[in-house]
Order: sequence, then C-alpha cells, then structure tokens
Amino acid sequence: MIVFSPESIISFSSERLFSSPRNGYFLGSESAAEKGSKDFTKVYLRRLAILLCIGLIHFTCFWWGDVLHVYATLGFLLLLFRKSAQKTILIWVFGFALMPMVSTFGYFTFVAVKERFATEADRTKEAQKKKENEEKRPERRQKFREVLDRNRVVMSTGTIKEVFIERLNEDRRQLPGELGWGVELFTNFLFGLWMARSGLLERAGENLGFFRRVFWVGLIGGILLSWFTYWLGEIMPVTAPDWQQAAVGLTHEFISRPLAAAFYGASIVLLAQYNFWRRALAPMAAVGRMALTNYLMHTLISTTLFYSYGFGLYGKVGPAWGLLLCFVIYGLQMPFSVWWLNHYRFGPAEWLWRSLTYGKRQPMTLEA
Repeated sequence: MIVFSPESIISFSSERLFSSPRNGYFLGSESAAEKGSKDFTKVYLRRLAILLCIGLIHFTCFWWGDVLHVYATLGFLLLLFRKSAQKTILIWVFGFALMPMVSTFGYFTFVAVKERFATEADRTKEAQKKKENEEKRPERRQKFREVLDRNRVVMSTGTIKEVFIERLNEDRRQLPGELGWGVELFTNFLFGLWMARSGLLERAGENLGFFRRVFWVGLIGGILLSWFTYWLGEIMPVTAPDWQQAAVGLTHEFISRPLAAAFYGASIVLLAQYNFWRRALAPMAAVGRMALTNYLMHTLISTTLFYSYGFGLYGKVGPAWGLLLCFVIYGLQMPFSVWWLNHYRFGPAEWLWRSLTYGKRQPMTLEA
C-alpha cells in the first residue's frame, strides 16, 4: 500500500510555494539589485555562501530537515541560467519536472523488456531474489523501528552530547535523499526565476485572467487530484504491481502537488485584490519579510520544547496537539513580525545576513 496523508497535500505543496520565489526572484530582479552593487555576481555569491554556512550549522547542530543549505547550493547552480531566455527556462522547468516520471517508467520498461527475453533460469533466479527480499522485510522493518525508538529516547532524555551525536546520525540518513529533493526544489527555483522576469506578480491587477485560470486548474488538477490519489493509495493492495503503485505515487508527488501549490498562490493573489483580504493578509507579508528569522525561530522554539535540554516532549505530542502548536507559534509570529518591522528595517537574521553580504554593518532602525 502507498501511504499518503492529507498533510502532504498542504505541507509539501506549501514548500513548493515557499521555495519558488527565493533565489529565483533575487536573480530575476538583477537590475534592481545592481543599483546598490557594482558587481551583482559577487554579491549574489557572497549572499549564498553566507546562507550555506548558516544552513550547515543549522543542519549539523539542530535539525536534519534544514532547507537553507539546499537552497544555497541550488542557488549556485541557478546562476548558470542568469542569461537564459524565458522560453529556455520553461523548457528546463518542464524537463526537470518530468525527470522523475520518465526515469521511473523507463526503469519499469527496462524491467519488462528484460523479463520478456529472460530465460527460465533467469526467471528462477529472479524469483529467488524476490523471495529472499520478502523474507528480510520484517527484519528491515524491525531495525527501522529500533532506529526510531532510539531516536525518540535520545532526543527526549539524552545528554547534549548524545543528542548531538544522534543529530549527526540523522544527517547521515538524510543526505542520500537530498539529490531527488534537490531536483524537485531546483525546478521551483527555475520557475521562480521565470516568474520574476515575467512581471506577472508585479502587475497582478493586469493579469487577473491568468491567475483565475491558474486557480481553477490548480483546484481541479491539484486539490481534487491530490485527494483522489490519496484515496487510491489507501485502497491499493500491497500486492498491486509496482508500476501501478509508482503511477499513483508519482501523480501525487509531481503533478497534483505542484498544481496544488499553484492553487494556493493564485488564491492569495486573487484575494489580495480586495481591500478586506489585503488588510487581513498583511501580517503574513510581515512574516515573509522576516522569513529567515522566523524559520530559525521555529527551530529555537521546537528544540526547546522537544529536545532533552528543554522540556523533553520529543515523541510525546500527538498530531492534534502538534497542529495546535503550529497555529499558536505562527499566530504569535505574525504580530511579532508586524511589531518588529514597525521599528526596524529587517529581521535580526536578515540584518546579519545582509551585513555579512555587503561587508559592513547595515542600518537597522527605521530612523537610520
């Protein structure tokens, strides 16, 4: 059975929405950046190098799910597309987006052709390998449960040294999966570059027809298709052919989720055309202007709550309480971000990042 969750429809689609504009928009708005810098490339590279350092510290010492070091690494690659035409960028976007599906079904095609021309001895050998693999599956699951149990115990009750060592073990387990994740995120970065150059968001009022079409395509192809693939994954038996399970999983991952992200983005743009919603969404803009500060603050709050050197709640909070905690944290960050930006130009982390990028202390207060 393929395991999905409704949470994946929201969180991972939001991740796409969050990652798309970052480096892509910074690179896409090059002309604006060059007004304050004679050499945009040097500024861009310094900016990414500093972000990479912050991300590696965060990844190594606090949380295996850090995205900053991945964003920075992909940002270096994005520079290769600095002079690319819009059409070329879109071709690469679709190419990277289709890569997982093409490679997966290419593999299944190869397996099918191989089986078609296999001898009886080959089939017997392959059947034996599958049987051995099935026999080892309970052992692998047991080892996986042991890893999770150890992780839960160490994180909630271990010493600072034990927690740090366990963090390094988590990092080691995470690294192999970053290649596939990186391809997915780089697709978002390229799309963010294309969006920045297109000017669609800057002239949203002139392009409402485009955003309405994106809204409906995203609603039908993203939200509804996500729930449909989730339902298929729940009812699909474990004995279903691998290619069927892969088809459902890839559709959910690489078709419905990007379209769901497009739905969320178009919804915000359309809502922002109304004064009421523009005022209601304004605090979210403040959170976005302090994205790095708020992101790192999530880690500070969560490690204090869950790790052993804080309250030791790791593995003791259920989904419902976890969701409530997310609303509480974000609910507090919105007014805090608004208050902070009413007094200061940048968030604390953004100020540090900017000062290191330009090699001098940046003005912090609004009066400066």
